[in-house]
Amino acid sequence: MIFRIEGKMRKKSGSKNHLLGIIFIIILLIVGFFFYRFYLTVSIHLSREAKLNQALKAANLSLRVGDLPDRQGKLLKRGRGNSPVVLLNGVLESLSRKLQEGNSSPAYPREYLKERLLKKFEVTPSPLIQSGWGAFISIQRGNPGLKEITFGEKSGIIMGERMVRLPTETKIRGYNISSRKVVALTFDDGPYYPYTSQILNILTEKQTPATFFVVGEHIERYPKVLAEVAYSGYDIGNHTYSHVSLSQASYEQIVQELDQNENLIAAITGKRTHWFRPPGGNLSTLLINTVIAKGYNFVLWNVDVNDWKHYSSARIQKKVLEKVKPGAVILLHDGGGNQSATVAALPGIIDGLKTQGFSFVSLDELYAAEETPTANQLTIDSVLVSQGKN
Repeated sequence: MIFRIEGKMRKKSGSKNHLLGIIFIIILLIVGFFFYRFYLTVSIHLSREAKLNQALKAANLSLRVGDLPDRQGKLLKRGRGNSPVVLLNGVLESLSRKLQEGNSSPAYPREYLKERLLKKFEVTPSPLIQSGWGAFISIQRGNPGLKEITFGEKSGIIMGERMVRLPTETKIRGYNISSRKVVALTFDDGPYYPYTSQILNILTEKQTPATFFVVGEHIERYPKVLAEVAYSGYDIGNHTYSHVSLSQASYEQIVQELDQNENLIAAITGKRTHWFRPPGGNLSTLLINTVIAKGYNFVLWNVDVNDWKHYSSARIQKKVLEKVKPGAVILLHDGGGNQSATVAALPGIIDGLKTQGFSFVSLDELYAAEETPTANQLTIDSVLVSQGKN
């Protein structure tokens, strides 16, 4: 039987070919690596039926493990490819296959086979479409999409992407509640000494409700001030632990910011909050879904005079009185820096609005007054953006 093997192989030295072996060793010392990998064609004469592996052994031939290139041809690892393959009459066969007369079997190292391609699936967020600006938002939730990604097993190079399911839009609309001539006062970025305590004294003296959106890092610094807010009977809202924008945050980051702050609030006040205000007013679909799933209500604002920029108390008071309309949610600051001008402006703001016929209510009272959007909406271009430090 004659069996022919073609391919890239390494010749084994046999006991009957010492001279030839010596010659090969000399050549290898001269040209090195080239003759470690060479192509040869041999004809094997077999006197009986044999298998592929027996034919290779009879010819003193061994197939070498190939190198591993990435999908773009760059070598990843030498000698770390898959095992060689043998084609019997053009068909992939195992080395245990029996041979017949005239069989031709090219053998190929796996260095010709690129790294394997793998697939993974990635969830794509629902696009956020925003319209209007108001203290409250109505939400029409969309669905995320699903993307199939093909990539090299070793290199990680992305070779292709395909959308399996397109996402649908999440639509939010800002709106204001304006059925009655009422307003709600809110303070961000506390607790902060001494300004939070000074504001509490003014609110208590004038019997004015308010909500304090607190930051976890400030709670750790001034725990007694937060306890004073709770003891005085004022509402408390979650404003994240470290006052970072969460519009680009991962789910894990969002949960950590919410929970870490909430746990601090609960440990000091014995109560949990149900209002959430995102720093900067910045939103994302993931943030909206996560906050809702945790049982919070969103609240933004519709009166912001940038009091954190250290304007004079007269200017802060004047701007608030000019901007307030029925259903207003006023954003002021009791923390994050020197808020003495806000403290000084607060009595005049309260007295001025009462003179204009406004009553002060809590956020809960305002939200319960009318939970659907009204025609009286403030419109802005594009997306919700920061109206101030908040």
